[in-house]
Amino acid sequence: MRSYLITIKDSATFKEGALPEEGILRSHNNTNWYNRMYKWMEIQECRQPLWVKIELLISLGCMFPLAAFAIVAAGENNIAFWMLSVSANVPLWVAMLAAKPPKYTLPLMFAAAIIESIVILTCVVLFMAK
Repeated sequence: MRSYLITIKDSATFKEGALPEEGILRSHNNTNWYNRMYKWMEIQECRQPLWVKIELLISLGCMFPLAAFAIVAAGENNIAFWMLSVSANVPLWVAMLAAKPPKYTLPLMFAAAIIESIVILTCVVLFMAK
């Protein structure tokens, strides 16, 4: 059985104001996770302003201040941690300022969050090892 994409117009559950997620892949037999994620990110283009707000909240409002506090308080203010923390967010900030669609910015946001989490955990481990 081959995989297929049901559009909202073809869907039997179509209602006025229905969200595009109702038409995501219904069969996942021959699709890998990358193709499904790519289709999902293409659908998210209609919500670009929402994703920009979420990315700003996560990167500038949450992860970077936590990493900065961890670096200053627990990481002995090490320049390597500062460079890693700032350089993880630069591609995300550039993509957001260039108004790129979510299929470009979402992977950058996830990568930046993972790198920031690693920096925070490393600083906490170094603090506990003292």
